Amino acid sequence: MEFYPTLPADAIPAVQCGGAPAGMIAVRPGGLCRPGRGGVSALVAAPGAAGAVASGEPLVFCHQVTVAPAVVRRGGEVQAGGWLPDHVTLGVLEAHLPAGEIAELIEDFGCAEARRRLLPAELAVRLVLAMTLLPDADVTEVFRRAAGLLEHLPWARPWHVPHPEALTRRRDKIPAELFEALFWQVAGPIAAPTAPGMRWNGLLLCAIDGFQTRVPDTPENREYFGSSGTADNSSPFPLVRAVVAAAAGTRGALGVEFGPSAAGEQTLTRRLVAARPEVFGPGRLFLMDRNFPGFALIARIRREGAHLLMRVKSDLSLPLAEALPDGSYRSYLSDGSSRISVRVIEYDVKVPGQDGADELYALATTLMDWRAYPAGELAGCYPNRWKAVETKIGEDKSAITDAGPSRGPILRSANPHQVCQEMWAWMTAAQLVRIHACQAAQAAGAIGARHGNRGPRPGPVTPAQVSFTLTRREAIRAMTQTLITSAVSAEALADAAGRTSSRILARLLPSRPPRHRARRTKCRQQFPSTSGPVPTTTGAASTTIYPAGQIIYADGHTDPTTAPPARPGLGDTS
Repeated sequence: MEFYPTLPADAIPAVQCGGAPAGMIAVRPGGLCRPGRGGVSALVAAPGAAGAVASGEPLVFCHQVTVAPAVVRRGGEVQAGGWLPDHVTLGVLEAHLPAGEIAELIEDFGCAEARRRLLPAELAVRLVLAMTLLPDADVTEVFRRAAGLLEHLPWARPWHVPHPEALTRRRDKIPAELFEALFWQVAGPIAAPTAPGMRWNGLLLCAIDGFQTRVPDTPENREYFGSSGTADNSSPFPLVRAVVAAAAGTRGALGVEFGPSAAGEQTLTRRLVAARPEVFGPGRLFLMDRNFPGFALIARIRREGAHLLMRVKSDLSLPLAEALPDGSYRSYLSDGSSRISVRVIEYDVKVPGQDGADELYALATTLMDWRAYPAGELAGCYPNRWKAVETKIGEDKSAITDAGPSRGPILRSANPHQVCQEMWAWMTAAQLVRIHACQAAQAAGAIGARHGNRGPRPGPVTPAQVSFTLTRREAIRAMTQTLITSAVSAEALADAAGRTSSRILARLLPSRPPRHRARRTKCRQQFPSTSGPVPTTTGAASTTIYPAGQIIYADGHTDPTTAPPARPGLGDTS
């Protein structure tokens, strides 16, 4: 039973939307009555119902849904004034958007309506954001979950869930650039650069990587985005290719760029650097895999001030300019007319339970001071690329898994314009979830983080210990239970955020020892495998730095008497 507090008609002028206190409401069942002659009306508190409560006395417990002016009908029925879409929010996630930002963007992009609509532009924007976090819900269900308990209020002006096609038509009139602008309002490292775990040797640790995700197989999507894996564009689904830059400490998105599947990762990264050079500003160290190093891209990022730590392909060798005491050596990249100085670190990693080296690595970095940035520390820093951006991509894809006609992550939009909308909305919604997770981690000291039934968890809580999936579910629950609307007070907002944070902190991710598993499969199969389970070993891996002047051969042995062969330089591999 939900109780919607109303006030007598003579008190309406004194009502201030958002002025209701936070917390649950308890009222005597006999103190509630339904005024009027049988029409649709809210229950109201009868005069004299207040007073001291005795232990054992039955009470009706309910929570505030929203604050709206009362409308008293001629028959005495009490209803809620206003318009339902004006009260809908994204729950606790809405608190992480600048106040009034969606309304301002709608005004700036010319999407504002002159009259009240069943599906106004503000509600349409929120529905697209919510849709990217609700893979199990169709459009009608997204409507109902976003409206939550507001749908059950006795509104003086009735509202009903529109037909799903109404959202499709409404989205066609909203520019994708609106969602892009909304993303850049929340993009960033989330936590302060000085927060624990954000910096390595004074540099903000960042990573960049690319991914692809499927979109519905419509003629428009296939023509615009194309597919991968076949020469004749006959793959089952068209694909969007994206590049994302993230902060390692929080997995917060620093920037995103996307396009057709044929667009290369270097091409998309260059577009991101050109459009948002502040993402690659001074004081940041970007970790990159083997697909990214190209002279033009590296030179552009260095001009913006950021440093790079990147893995180079096994068939590339860099000329030895000077051997350094930490085992690295100075080298350079060249496009034939200019050079970029780099240091090269060559090493292998041995993991427990496996014979010999697991894999040979060659890293190039623009950090030339070997005393401030020793080779061993750089080798230990590089695995943060997996912890940061690859884990972020996997978590983001979990929010849209099973959203389409096939298993796995897929978007829902049937034309390129709406796919671009949904991509920006997806990145925005995932960023809002991470902001809430980081705030929950920061509040752990005041709330008291608990780990299962084992009592309070000792020590500070880091954002990496907070589950993305659990935070997403709590955020959706706050929205569907209508804990926060546009009319609630700041106190009610803080109360709802504190309650969701408490539930998030009650199930922190456990700290596990290092685990190692052969890379035979990329996902769990839906049917039993005939090759047997892949063994998993635990234990710390050991890193061996190969001193400058040694060649690493394909079979792993080295020749200390022979220097690496010189190479004219590394051209742009795009």
